[in-house]
Amino acid sequence: MNSPTHVIAGALIAQGVMIYRDRHAGPVSAVLCGVTTIVAGMVSHLALDALPHYDWIVYLNWFPGLSGDPFLCEALCTVPMSAVGWYAGREHPVILGLGMFSAMYPDFEKVAYLVFYMPQQLVIFRAHSLRLSIPHYYWPRPALIALELAIAGGSAAATLWLAAWRRRR
Repeated sequence: MNSPTHVIAGALIAQGVMIYRDRHAGPVSAVLCGVTTIVAGMVSHLALDALPHYDWIVYLNWFPGLSGDPFLCEALCTVPMSAVGWYAGREHPVILGLGMFSAMYPDFEKVAYLVFYMPQQLVIFRAHSLRLSIPHYYWPRPALIALELAIAGGSAAATLWLAAWRRRR
C-alpha cells in the first residue's frame, strides 16, 4: 500500500486509543496507550500490505529527472491524509504521532535497508523490509487502485466520524 493509506490507518487506530485515554488519566494509562498505539500501528501496516495492492503513487512521475521523485510523490500525496489525521486527533498529538509513525515504520525500515543500506541485523520486519512489495498482477491495476482509495477514503471518514463522536461524549 502507499503511504497515505498507512498514515490514515495509523490515525484511525490513534482515535480508538484516544477514546480509552479520554476516560483514563495517569502515567500507567499513558504508557499503555503508547504501547498499544505503536503495536497496533505496525500490525495495521503489515495487514494492509498483505492485501493485494499496486504502489501506484511511485509511478506518478510528477517531477521527471528529479532525484528521489517517487519519495517526493509519496510525501506530497500523504499530506492530505496527514492533515485529516492531525485535525481529528489534535487533542492527543503524542498518541496521534505514535499511530501515524508506527503505521509507517515498516516502510521507513524498508527504505533504510534497500536505499540507504542499513545493516540487515537492524531490520525488525524481515519478511516485509528485506524485499520490495509483491506485485499483484493478477488483479487489474485500476481495481487495485480503487481498492486502496476505498480503504484510504473509508479510513479517513471513519477517523473523522470517530473524532466527532469522541468529542461529543
